[in-house]
Amino acid sequence: MRGRYVWFGALILLIGCTEPEEITEDINVDGADGDVEAKVPRACTTSSGVHVVWHDNRDGKNAIQYNRSSNGGEAWMPSPITLNTDKAAATKPAIACDGDYVYVVWEDVRDSEYGYQNIYINTSDDGGRHWSEEDTQLDADPEGDHISITPQVVADGDNAYVVWADGVNGAYDIYVQATTNGGKRWLDEPVRVDTNADGAAYSANPQIGTDGDGTVVVVWEDRRDGASDIYANFSTNKGATWSEDDIRIDGGDDKGASDSFAPQLAMGEGAVYAVWHDNRHGENQAVMINGSTEGGADWWNDAQRVETDALDIADSQAPRVGLGAGRVHVVWQDNRAGGYDIFYRSKEIGEKEWDLEADEGETEEVRLESDWPGEAQSYEPVLDVVGSSVMVAWRDFRNDTGDSTNDLYYNYSNDGGESWQGDDFRINSTAPGSTFVTDPYIRRVEDGFAAIWADGRTGQSRIWAAAREIGAESKYEEPEE
Repeated sequence: MRGRYVWFGALILLIGCTEPEEITEDINVDGADGDVEAKVPRACTTSSGVHVVWHDNRDGKNAIQYNRSSNGGEAWMPSPITLNTDKAAATKPAIACDGDYVYVVWEDVRDSEYGYQNIYINTSDDGGRHWSEEDTQLDADPEGDHISITPQVVADGDNAYVVWADGVNGAYDIYVQATTNGGKRWLDEPVRVDTNADGAAYSANPQIGTDGDGTVVVVWEDRRDGASDIYANFSTNKGATWSEDDIRIDGGDDKGASDSFAPQLAMGEGAVYAVWHDNRHGENQAVMINGSTEGGADWWNDAQRVETDALDIADSQAPRVGLGAGRVHVVWQDNRAGGYDIFYRSKEIGEKEWDLEADEGETEEVRLESDWPGEAQSYEPVLDVVGSSVMVAWRDFRNDTGDSTNDLYYNYSNDGGESWQGDDFRINSTAPGSTFVTDPYIRRVEDGFAAIWADGRTGQSRIWAAAREIGAESKYEEPEE
């Protein structure tokens, strides 16, 4: 029998149990009772605090839940706020925040007799304290006759931009909606940004960014020429209109000859960069990058390979990209040593050649774990860059007890990625290898950091958070007999 949670600052004690329970520094932020599956946490950090959303089934159907911390993740609201205002199934949220503005989008089936998803949003202009009484549908499909999926959102104060893949024309196309007044009003209708024939080819998995001056860039996977290529388009007037010609950015002359997947985007410091993985070099995936210093209007002629091992000897996947202190930073998972490890590389913004060996102004490739190379699987790296501070977290199976259990680890650099800590650090404070961690998030907060993730320590997937000092590792305490 498990006990109930009692809050003492950043500690949660379990009482009323017939068996001893461990003490944990981690904080449960979903505030749910009973058998609840809480999944897909997404978070953002701004001057108003740390904001997290997820979906869970506490009311019998999946709903979008929101919580916030105003002190760097040390304390949270005791109960979350439900953001979807209709009790239909709502899933897969995404979140963006800037200043006091917080925007949350998700997939929602309330309008469809077929169970098809539409895109909805709710907004706050006071740091998440209050939300709109009614959420807003963004796609132009009031009857839910078509499928709209994978919404993403980016914020610049009261300007916000949402992108998704929409089946209204047949095969998925990429659509954008925009607001310039904090979500009170949106464009009269969504704007399509892929420029081949309507619904002629699968376009999906979009990512979106903005530079704060009204320029918006979208990248996505596109199969118009066969296999999946990476395309981009841009707007210079806050998403109202877009270039009449989208741009293929994965490079090379052979359109659609190899598959390029999972693009990620970073924008700022006068530049925009996209990363993805593809199999142009053989059976194994490689991490590729392309960049623009023209707000997405002009990209390099050829995408560059990021990792430095020999071609096609290992899989390199799941890249993430960030910008800070005049550099572009890339992390990814790579199995060159057997199991997947987490690697990092950076280069000065504007440099176009990612050679196999580091030149002046370029940081050599770095493995971020401190266990033996390839000894265990490490997956799903996430990246945070604030000036010269670079932090990376990942899911790590080094303590696996044989039941596919894993922990959350991190490493960090305070000098723009030039040097990293010799030891990495575990974040979750359960017994090593006693749970299953997914969907990590990490952000620098003043002199420390906040981490958020989902894990199954209670028998169900729940949402947990940790507030730590930089360089601190979790403290596990054995349960008292």
